[in-house]
Amino acid sequence: MHNRRIFTLAIVALAAGLTSCDEETVTGPGFVCDVTNPVRDILLSPSEGTVLVHSPALASDTIQLSAVATNRVGGARNDVVIKYKSSDSFTATVDSAGVVHALHAGTTNITASACGESKTVQIDVVTNVARIDVSPVSDTLVAG
Repeated sequence: MHNRRIFTLAIVALAAGLTSCDEETVTGPGFVCDVTNPVRDILLSPSEGTVLVHSPALASDTIQLSAVATNRVGGARNDVVIKYKSSDSFTATVDSAGVVHALHAGTTNITASACGESKTVQIDVVTNVARIDVSPVSDTLVAG
């Protein structure tokens, strides 16, 4: 009876350890978000950015972000997929490779996340001024 109780407690503990999870990913030995090698931080660069946007926006109105998940000793976790998200998709979107595509002038926050950890960078999108017209074309100054 005593051995059966110990065995049952061991099974329950093992099941709890294998099903520890963040919002999306089951963790435990053999899973990407493994509790034995957890993601402790996301390194995201640049730490801030500005993108010029044309009117209308061009495909080249972009900035590249780079994110790396690190383990508990600071080593890179190259097996972890980083997910990117824009807080304002009217201003800019971000693709799965971390390329921010500017659409309209404004400010957005881009968040990179993996295994329950995340980092955010503010991206300012400003209008690219192509020309400035001065009016009137000529003016006369009179001294005195």
